[in-house]
Amino acid sequence: MKTSSTFSIFFWADFSRAKNEYASIYARITVNGKRATISLKQKIFVKDWDVHKNRARGSSQKSRILNNYLDETYNHLFVCYRDLMTENKLITSQAIKARYFGKDEKNHSILDIIKYHNEDMVNKLKWGTQKNYFTTQKYISKFLLKL
Repeated sequence: MKTSSTFSIFFWADFSRAKNEYASIYARITVNGKRATISLKQKIFVKDWDVHKNRARGSSQKSRILNNYLDETYNHLFVCYRDLMTENKLITSQAIKARYFGKDEKNHSILDIIKYHNEDMVNKLKWGTQKNYFTTQKYISKFLLKL
C-alpha cells in the first residue's frame, strides 16, 4: 500500500503588517495540511505585488530580480523535499524548513536502529538469538521496499 502526501509552496506578501507601503514576503510550505512559514527577508512595495500570481508585478529590473529570487527559493525548497523523499525520511513542513536552513536533525529509521543494534550486539548475544534479529532486519527491509 502506497501512501501519498500533499506538498505545496506558496509565496505571499503580508499586507497587514506593511510599513510605509512596503510588505514583507514569506514562503509557506504545506505538507498534509500542516504549515511552516519562512520569512524571505525581502520587502516589496504593496502595489508591485501581484496577488494572483504571487510574484512581483511588472518587468522592471527590481521585479525581475525578486521573481528570480522567488524561483530559486522555490527550487531549493523543492530539492529539500525531494532529498527527504529519497532518504526515506519523515516528510513534514518543519523538516523541509529545517533542511532549507541546514538545521535538520538526524532522524533514525527503524532499519537504522536495528542495524545499529545488530552491530552492537555481535559479541554480546549468542548466535541463535542474533540470527532472529538479522531475520527481522531482512523482513523489515523487504517490507519497506514494497512501499
